Amino acid sequence: MDELRTEPDIEIDEEPPYALNGIAVPRCTDIIRLARKPFEQFISEEDMAFYCSRGTSGHATIELLLKGILDRRTISKEIKPYMASWDYTVETYGLEVLKIGDVVFAEVPMIHEDYRFGTRIDFLAWVTRPRGRRLSVWELKFTSTHSAATPKQTACHKLAANYYLKKFFPNFKYQVEDRYAARLTKTGKPDVRQHKSPSDEGTFLSYLNVFNDRQINKLN
Repeated sequence: MDELRTEPDIEIDEEPPYALNGIAVPRCTDIIRLARKPFEQFISEEDMAFYCSRGTSGHATIELLLKGILDRRTISKEIKPYMASWDYTVETYGLEVLKIGDVVFAEVPMIHEDYRFGTRIDFLAWVTRPRGRRLSVWELKFTSTHSAATPKQTACHKLAANYYLKKFFPNFKYQVEDRYAARLTKTGKPDVRQHKSPSDEGTFLSYLNVFNDRQINKLN
């Protein structure tokens, strides 16, 4: 009987290391993983490689699409079934990726210098439907279910994005207001959730405190 495939609690992205003034700072995914306990023990190395490959390929495809340099004919067979779900999301929410000058806010690495953590946001976009026009942070998933960790991830991303926008684009007068997670599917219709709990930010920052405490006291 084949081993039961259990998806990781946090989708695995190839996130780069971060440093501030030459000193390493933790990544968002590492902070949340440690706080929620490692999930690697529950899945095989083969499955870990599978999810890593699919997530990386999916995010790279959407990044190129948002930057206007994707030839859809080159999309891999593994990711192509998810594209109808992506198109549905864009149309339903009237998504317009944030662009400031030459910067397209898709897969942009950011460091929050006050809280000292780094992250890479899937993308920032204006949500223009069903009403108004609000700047939002989006987390993409290519998993079979939403993760309980995602609200904390989006809170982390919102913190980082607002710090980044204020520091590097002081003339840009908008701030990220909303947080979304879109789980793209092969059926054509995505599973989109908006995370609104004000406690998510505090929870993430408590995770960060735990992470730093373990690092300082060499508890890892």
